[in-house]
Amino acid sequence: MSETTSAQMEKRQRVMGWVAVALSTLAASVLGIVAGEEVIMRDWLGALSHAAQMLVVIVATLVALRWPQFGGSLLVLAGLGFMLQLALVLLRYVAFDDICQHILLLRCLGHER
Repeated sequence: MSETTSAQMEKRQRVMGWVAVALSTLAASVLGIVAGEEVIMRDWLGALSHAAQMLVVIVATLVALRWPQFGGSLLVLAGLGFMLQLALVLLRYVAFDDICQHILLLRCLGHER
């Protein structure tokens, strides 16, 4: 029974490892595509930002393949950092959009400064 449980545990760990590699590859690919779009459409600074994020994901994934616990922690920290950055960007755009709508509403009502 112990051997079966051990084999099942090893198989589960192997599957979870490949799922993690697939998700990391997907994240790096999306960041690479966004970086390419930034080069084509907007500016080089945005492209460098996304390329740096892509490299962080790739390096953290490689570290996770060699040292799973440490690399997994790096991936979690990188994910939290990316989510914080996304939240700040969205808050900035939402706040800017609200301010613009408020100004337009005041102008439509005839309350110009």
